[in-house]
Amino acid sequence: MDLKALRYFAAAVDTGSITAAAEACFIAQPSITAAIRKLEQEFDAQLLERSKRGVVTTAQGKMLYQMAQNLLSHAASVKSRMTEAQSAEAVHISVAPSISYEYLNQVLMLIQKHRTGDTTFIRRGTFQGEPDLLLTASNNVPPGYEFFPLWRDQYCVLLPLTHKLTYQSHLTLSDFYGIDLVEREFCELRQEWDRLIEQFEHAPNIVATVDNEEWALRLVASGVGITFAPVNSIYQTGALNTALASSTSHPVKNSAAPRFCARPLSDIAGVADRHRNAGVALRSSWHARASFEALFATDPHRFAKQLRTAQVTKAK
Repeated sequence: MDLKALRYFAAAVDTGSITAAAEACFIAQPSITAAIRKLEQEFDAQLLERSKRGVVTTAQGKMLYQMAQNLLSHAASVKSRMTEAQSAEAVHISVAPSISYEYLNQVLMLIQKHRTGDTTFIRRGTFQGEPDLLLTASNNVPPGYEFFPLWRDQYCVLLPLTHKLTYQSHLTLSDFYGIDLVEREFCELRQEWDRLIEQFEHAPNIVATVDNEEWALRLVASGVGITFAPVNSIYQTGALNTALASSTSHPVKNSAAPRFCARPLSDIAGVADRHRNAGVALRSSWHARASFEALFATDPHRFAKQLRTAQVTKAK
């Protein structure tokens, strides 16, 4: 029995589509089809029912899928045990305060999938020495590190869902005079925000000062005040669960916390949009740099595919 064929079959069941399975496994679609046909011939049974909507298992296919899951997990465990002692690394990760936990989680999922024997040491902020891997924005990369962009974020004004400005069609700077503000003291654009606030006739009322992204988002969601922060406009999954709103549509409530509305800066008359690139920076002198570079030296679309594959593997 071919483990690769079982893996391709399981991917088709997990994704519900031959095309999606091919994307998840980074191979051509005919290879998935051939693997499934080989299994059907070997067991003399139809394993999948195909339709325009995708594929579903037959009774025999469901039985094979359940056994294949156990077999593939055991095979992965054997491989992990045999290789982890030889290739295990102690990976020191530093996470900038402006990087959300969701981004860290995505990186950890890839490391756990491809570097199963590694031990990670994580710190918010900086290590006393030089960390091996930084999660940061492109404008905060120190000398001696190479940056790999993974996420494109847009700076937005974040509003509680009950705030009066959430549903207001047109925003002006005067709407923010004296407003309750959650201050992100670690923001990369701190000086720019200060210059913007200097234009206010009445300074914002700073109701909270925070030193990490999660606190800022939670306080906004709790209705404490507003803040200005970068958000990813194409979340597929995520702890942030941000509802992006435009000046012509109401924000969409999301079922998972924290809940808030994110409006682009250009919704404010006279204010231009701002973006940032966030990603990982690898220490140039790190002896394991080359093996980790393969995980991140890629375009964002391929990184997203790698992440989806890692999520499927973790769910198993």
